[in-house]
Amino acid sequence: MRITRIRFRKLGFTGSRRARRGSAIVEFALVAPILIMLSLAMVQFGIILNARISLTNLCRQVSRYAAIHGTENSVDSVIKQYAVDTGNGLGIKIATSNVTLSTSQNVVGDTDNRKQYDALDVTVTYDLTPKYFLPTTFFNVKFTRTTFTSTTRVLLE
Repeated sequence: MRITRIRFRKLGFTGSRRARRGSAIVEFALVAPILIMLSLAMVQFGIILNARISLTNLCRQVSRYAAIHGTENSVDSVIKQYAVDTGNGLGIKIATSNVTLSTSQNVVGDTDNRKQYDALDVTVTYDLTPKYFLPTTFFNVKFTRTTFTSTTRVLLE
């Protein structure tokens, strides 16, 4: 018994085991909220990153579909509905009003060999508010954007 007390004192341990156990609980109580918040922030970041990548993928798929099926005004509603259906499959709920199709003239090539193509721009806007489970404002300071926009340009031949 006497030997163990001497060893603990030489190693810097003082007090009883109960006191040491109590200090470990206090240290855990101080560190646990920080660790929990960091873990939740990492999960939230992963959810937002997944939504942004899915939005970019959706925009590419819609622009490819529009390039294949045409861009006349009668087809616009079909393309927008395709965007809504594909977005639902990717876990992105959008409305047809969040999809914008626009065409423009684009010149591609070097100075000797220029060609003029029609360019199709597909823009998809998505509100991320339902994906957030952590607060986005703190003391009226906004930390993140809640709306993301992705635009893809496809050249039509």
